[in-house]
Amino acid sequence: MKKKYPSSGDTGKARLSTGKLAGKDDALFEAMGTLDELNSIVGWVRCVCNDKTLDDQLGRIQKNLFEVGGVAGGWSGRDISSRIITQLEKQISAMNEQIPDFHSFILPGGCELAGRLHIARTVTRRAERRISAILADDADRKKMENTLRFINRLSDWFYTAACFVNAIERHSETVWQSKDVKKQK
Repeated sequence: MKKKYPSSGDTGKARLSTGKLAGKDDALFEAMGTLDELNSIVGWVRCVCNDKTLDDQLGRIQKNLFEVGGVAGGWSGRDISSRIITQLEKQISAMNEQIPDFHSFILPGGCELAGRLHIARTVTRRAERRISAILADDADRKKMENTLRFINRLSDWFYTAACFVNAIERHSETVWQSKDVKKQK
């Protein structure tokens, strides 16, 4: 069987879900590309995850990210379920019970899995900014209310998961101290 290579995007343009032809630098393509990048990073995180429960949660997150893409891209006629957000919040609470309280910012790092989770967190924040950029008004935000909440909560999940992994692997966190920063007057 011969491979078929779609050539419709060879000019630097592609069709949006509306059918409109747009440049590949369009805000919607930026949002969708960032979600795709995030999903790939979650797969990369899973490559070094030996904890079955955490790996199962990461697998579910990957599937949820496809649903988010459908909502953000306009292919899905409905917002994601609030149940997904509730699950993330329960997972965050369970992990928080096993990590110390931090009273300062921590620097990303620790074991390799935690470092990868921090990268996922930062890309999630970018995805959130890109999705916000495609929303024209409050009506659009209302239609995607759960999607926006999910992406915001997901970055919290990745942060907590990174701290959780460092705690169970007995890697101490590096606390950021402001002694090297001059206070502005």
